[in-house]
Amino acid sequence: PSKVAMTYIELIVTVVALIACILAFRRLRISYFIYMLLSILMPISTGVLDSIPRYMSIVFPLYILFVKLGNNQYLDRLYMFVSIALLGFFTLVLVVVVVI
Repeated sequence: PSKVAMTYIELIVTVVALIACILAFRRLRISYFIYMLLSILMPISTGVLDSIPRYMSIVFPLYILFVKLGNNQYLDRLYMFVSIALLGFFTLVLVVVVVI
């Protein structure tokens, strides 16, 4: 994928992670919130958002928060839609990169 597309993806992941961190303050234990906050701020403090999706994939309180938010049917459907759309996008990118 182009560098511009990856920059947008990294920016979106960063914004979602920051919003999730704000939500975690009220919904998760304080220790999970601190872990999330430090895990998000550490890569952001470098000033470069390269590989931020990879760094956020190991922040386990994010998954706990998503499970708690999944109790809301609207948010559950939204998450499913976005996940399926991203699966299709990244699969298409993989096919284009491998074939070309």
